[in-house]
Amino acid sequence: MSLTFSTFIPLQSNLSTEIYLKNETEDLFALKDALSDLGVYYSRDKSVYTVTPPQTFENFYMRFSVKDSISALRFLLPVMITKCSRIEISGTGKLTKKDVATGMETLKGVVFDSKTLPAFISGELKVGEYVISDINSQLISGLLMAL
Repeated sequence: MSLTFSTFIPLQSNLSTEIYLKNETEDLFALKDALSDLGVYYSRDKSVYTVTPPQTFENFYMRFSVKDSISALRFLLPVMITKCSRIEISGTGKLTKKDVATGMETLKGVVFDSKTLPAFISGELKVGEYVISDINSQLISGLLMAL
C-alpha cells in the first residue's frame, strides 16, 4: 500500500506518471481528492491512472480535505508543508473528532493551531534527526518523500 500512496503523490517531479491499480481504497480516494484540490490532475482509463503534477505551487497557502482518512493526512502533511508555509486541512466524519495533532509533533518546525480538524498548520519542516516513538508508517513515508 505505501508504494501505491508514495507514487500517487507526484509533487517532487514535473513529469506525468502512469499507475496501474488492481484495487482502490477509500484512503486512496481521499488522497486523490485532496491532491486534486492542490492542482494535481488525475485521469483514469480502466485500471490505469495518469497522474500529472501542477506546474508550480505559487501559493503560500493551501486548503484541502482529507475526508475521513488519517492515512492521507499523515502522508500529505510532511510533503505539503515543504511546498507552502500555511495549510488549512479539513476532514469529515470521525476524523473531525479525532486528535490528529498527536504524533505529528515530531515534525520539527510545524505548528498546529488545533488538535482536531479543521486545523491550520504553519511553519517550515526542518531537516534533522527525527525520533518517532510510535511506529507510524504513513508519517515515516511522508517524511521520506519530503526531506
